[in-house]
Amino acid sequence: MKWDKSIRRSLPLVAVMVLLLAAPGYASVVKILSSPIGDALGNSIMNDFYNAQSGVTSSMFSGPVTTANLAGVDLFIVNNPGSSFVASEISAMAGFLAGGNRVLFLGENSNFPNENNRISAAIAALGGSMSISNTLFDSGYHVATKTNGQILDHALTAGVNSLEYAAPSGIGGVAGGERLFLSSDLSQVWGGHELIGGGSIVLVADANLTRDLSPSYSYYDNDVFFNNMLTPIPAPGAILLGSIGMGFVGWLRRRRSL
Repeated sequence: MKWDKSIRRSLPLVAVMVLLLAAPGYASVVKILSSPIGDALGNSIMNDFYNAQSGVTSSMFSGPVTTANLAGVDLFIVNNPGSSFVASEISAMAGFLAGGNRVLFLGENSNFPNENNRISAAIAALGGSMSISNTLFDSGYHVATKTNGQILDHALTAGVNSLEYAAPSGIGGVAGGERLFLSSDLSQVWGGHELIGGGSIVLVADANLTRDLSPSYSYYDNDVFFNNMLTPIPAPGAILLGSIGMGFVGWLRRRRSL
């Protein structure tokens, strides 16, 4: 079969365009919900950290959580919320997730039951299964590593070979393959991920991870993990489009070899 030269010349461009369409963009706007405990446990550190990243802007705001407050935002961070989320706030977060965005919930150990329960209730209201169990283990600061089995392989732990943490709580309801971090005896999960409504929820039951984001520390890969929060969530059909694009490229190579 012979092809018109103009069509043959346009096929490489078509393949590139398909690949570009299949590749979602990276997050660039972060918003952090202010709260008394969250502010004491790293909100400002996270805000400064993200604002120091190239192409990223971050800001903090006090509630309520509204659709307007989340407009144009890619990553929404809730660190130990100071009050329960009302129906309108859950609706705003549900719409945010439906837009293919990510919410990072940071909880704590059993010394912060009210904050933890607010997070668990919000996740359940959003259709998720993860929850904080209000336990306490691994007191004091520890270093989790991939070598010791505490950091599990996942897209969100890519490049995270060591992580400083302290006295987290366990979390339940994390599906297999979505577990991120384990206790030192590998018996409890304290970090997990869940796809909800086209978006993604990450739950970590230890706000002490933020300490290593400060320039005064920065000894481990905590910064890599928080940067991974900005990685895109594949839109429905993105994998198919990517496969089509790669198929075009392979077809063109075969044609040229004939």
